[in-house]
Amino acid sequence: MDSGQKMLYGFLLGVLLVSGGVLVAISILQDLQVDPPDPPAVMLVGESEVNVTLQEMLQGDVITRLGAYQNRLGNIGGNGTYQGVRVSDLVDLVGGMAESDNVTVIALDGYNQTFPYSKVYPNQSYYDLQGDMVIAFGFEGDLVPSYSEGFRLMFLPEDGLYSNADANATTDPDPPGAGPQCVTNVIRVEVGRAISSMQSHERDNSQSMLSEQAFSWFACRTAPYENHMSIRSRIE
Repeated sequence: MDSGQKMLYGFLLGVLLVSGGVLVAISILQDLQVDPPDPPAVMLVGESEVNVTLQEMLQGDVITRLGAYQNRLGNIGGNGTYQGVRVSDLVDLVGGMAESDNVTVIALDGYNQTFPYSKVYPNQSYYDLQGDMVIAFGFEGDLVPSYSEGFRLMFLPEDGLYSNADANATTDPDPPGAGPQCVTNVIRVEVGRAISSMQSHERDNSQSMLSEQAFSWFACRTAPYENHMSIRSRIE
């Protein structure tokens, strides 16, 4: 066999090896394909646990209203029309709240905000300032997951602006701003029952473990949506 034939055979062998590698890669990619993600939903935790989907929220008492918030620097953001359901309506699905209870709203990335009964079920004076406390699933006509903020906690007063002054007047202690309370990419709303001080340390440890497990579970479930959900700056 002369050198020219050897070079030809070597070239053909290389082509076969590359082609085989491509076929193997295609086979592996096909094996890695996953089923479409579950519908967007928020887990509610109280006396019971309920997973509420977007479609179920759309069948409830939907609030549609202009809204915006003021960040800690005093700037206005989030201007537009929101669609959502009241947090109180969602909490009622898992047993409601006592006046001594809190509710914690938890985001996909672990960011969370905790609110007292008076924010979830505001009296008239609070309502005049903060409006409805809602989990918004739509903004300017886009619904999750197309709405890039995901399920978003919003306060929607009639004047269309949840200001820092509004947040301070209805929250104790004063928050750094209205914007940081407006949690985006919400995956969980959890009612915290009032307990005695002797139980608090044990409760904190067990809830920390539960939150970590819940976060891991939701992160796995919602991984296909990560292109819509990025960890956001906390200057809101």
